[in-house]
Order: sequence, then structure tokens, then C-alpha cells
Amino acid sequence: MPDSAITKDIFRRHKILTGFNRFISFGLIAIIINIIDSLSGQYKDYYSVYVLIPAAVLLVICLFLNKKGYTLLAKATTALIFNVVFLLISLHLGMKGGTYLYYFPFILAFIYLLRTESNQLFTWSFMVISLIFLIICVIASPPEPRNYLVPESKMREIYFLSFFISMIMTVYFFVLVFQYHEQLHQRIMDLEKDNQAEQLRSLIENQEKNNQELMLEIRDNINQVLAASRNFLEKSLEEKENSSYIQKSRELTGQAMNNLAMLCVNLYPAVITDIGLTAAVNELLSDVRKFRPLKIRFNSFGKNLEEMNDQDKLTVFRIIQDYIRLILLSTRATQLEIELDHRPPDLTIHFLQDDPAVSFADQSVAGLVREIDNRISSYKGSIHSSNTATSGKAIIRLQLAEEAIGGLK
Repeated sequence: MPDSAITKDIFRRHKILTGFNRFISFGLIAIIINIIDSLSGQYKDYYSVYVLIPAAVLLVICLFLNKKGYTLLAKATTALIFNVVFLLISLHLGMKGGTYLYYFPFILAFIYLLRTESNQLFTWSFMVISLIFLIICVIASPPEPRNYLVPESKMREIYFLSFFISMIMTVYFFVLVFQYHEQLHQRIMDLEKDNQAEQLRSLIENQEKNNQELMLEIRDNINQVLAASRNFLEKSLEEKENSSYIQKSRELTGQAMNNLAMLCVNLYPAVITDIGLTAAVNELLSDVRKFRPLKIRFNSFGKNLEEMNDQDKLTVFRIIQDYIRLILLSTRATQLEIELDHRPPDLTIHFLQDDPAVSFADQSVAGLVREIDNRISSYKGSIHSSNTATSGKAIIRLQLAEEAIGGLK
């Protein structure tokens, strides 16, 4: 069943088996051959002719219905016509006529014709009804023809005609099935290539967007703060007795350093695959201290952190990185404690810092808090934060997948 616009497009582009006209054309050719055979020779079979000619007329009408857009009605009517014709001919000629052999190409072709419909109930209904007719044909057909007295040689000729026509049509439709899947596979490969190209373009666009944001951050934030600090320094040279300019310049310089630290933390790469989680966190904290004189203590308990797989390590690293970004937004925080308690399948991250104003409820950092929440939610975790008069605390719990523990498989 086509589930998407892309799948429907594939069916439209590859109508080898979904072409209703082609199948009906082969059916009409088979009917014409059987009519000619029934009217030729000494033993004419008028009963079969009386059945096949109306069937051919009805098939032409179904072609007209299909052309007018009544595709499902045309397919359902055609399926019923063939089933009725097979049953009537089988009851007339008996088992030796071999009419039941036509069910092989008939069912094969119609399964693919009905696959293009939106509801697979039609396909299953067709299969059930056709199988019922086939069973009736096999069970109810007499061993010898009814009201058609012919020698054994003529019946053998009729059987071989049914056999060869059904075999040729079965082989033909099987080849079409193979070609259809080959072209469908090629179409899917083309779609995958297009998708990969689109992903690459999206990646390049994101990189350009990140570069632009970085440029704007340096130009509009850090550069302006440094320019203002320089102006105050120049003012202090002109008015040497006015210390307020120096104090203001010092504050702006500190702000610029803090913004630079934030920028560095934002851009800090995840190197856990190279040096491990513990070493990566320690390296991150060491670089943060270069820009901000924070007293940071980092400890881990429980099972070895390096036994987690790389994806879990990366998540933990990014959560720590995001929380440090949150702390760096505060100018009052001077101390930070980070503890990891790894007890598979659970991992708990403790944060403790000395600025009670830092809060996850702060709307000014909603975007940053949302990033942390998304990472925690992806691990079905939870976060609990509380503040006192002198400190703030946050506890994050993650549920690691048990099959993922112990490294990548």
C-alpha cells in the first residue's frame, strides 16, 4: 500500500504491473485464442463461445470505466468476470480442460493491480474470493465434459492450450515483477542519493548559520563591550583623579571575559571518543578556569563511567556543558561542585554552586534550560532543583538502557 506521496510517485513512474490496460489486453488475447480454438476443427464448442464473447464485451466496458477514472470499480468487475468465466468453463469442460491453470497468472497480476489501492482490504478480499472460486472449480468440475462429446485427443489439445497460454502469461508476469522490483530498487537508490544530498546541504547551511551566529556574537557583544571598556580607560587617562572610569572599565573587561568564556563553552567539542568522559570533563573545566576564576570540584562514584557507551557519555558531557553555561551567566557564582553517581542502569548528576539566584525557572535562559530538559527527557530522566539563602542545587537522574551498558556492541 502506498503510504506516502513518494511511494505513490514511484507507482506512477513504474506502471509495468499497475497498468490495467496491459493486463486486460492480454486477457482479451487469451479469450480470442480460445474462441478461435472453440470454433475451429470438427468439434466446435459453442458453449465456451457463448461464455467468452460476453466476457470480452464486459472487459472492454471495464477498460472504458478505468479510462474514466473508476479504477477500483473496473478492477473489481474484471476480477469477478474472470472468476465467473473460469468457473463456467471448468464446469463445462471438466478437469481435463485445465481451465484452473489460468488462476496462476490471474492471481499474480491482480495482486499487483490492487496493491496501488489505498486500502489493502481489497487485495485480501480478492485473494479470498478467487481462492473460493478456484476450490469450487477443482472440486465441482466433472471428470469428463458435460454436453460436449469429443475424443480424448481433443481434450488433450484443449488442456495443452490452457497449459501453454497460462504458462506464457505466468512467465511474462513474473518477468514483469522482476523488472518492476529492479526499477523500484533503482528508484529507491535515487531517492536515497537525493536524501543524502539534501542532508549534506542542510549540514552546510547549519554550519553557515552557526558561523554567522558566532560572528554576530563576537561583533555585537564581545567587541562592543571591549570598545566600551577602552573608552572608559581613555577617560581615566584624561581624568586621572576619577577612579570610577577605571572601575567601570574593569567591570566591562570582566563581562567581556565572561562572554568569551560562554562562547568557548558553547563551541567546546565533545572529545569523549578520544580521551574518555572523565578526561573530557576535566579538560572542559580546566579551560573554563582560564576565563573565569571558578573553584570547580569534579568527582565520580559507583561504577566506572568509561563502561558507558559513547552516546550516553556524550549526553552526560553535554548536560554538564550546558549547566556550566548556565552558571557562567551568573557573575556571583565562585564555586561549583559536580558529582556523578553511576549505578547501572541509573546515573545521577549532582550540581552544587554558591549563587542561589541561578534557577531553571529563569525565563531569560529558557532556551538553555530547554536544551537540558530535552536531553533528560530523551533518557526518561528527571531533574530536581532547590535553592537556599547561600547556594543552589540541582540533581539530574538518567535511565540508561541496560543493553547499552558496557560499551558499543
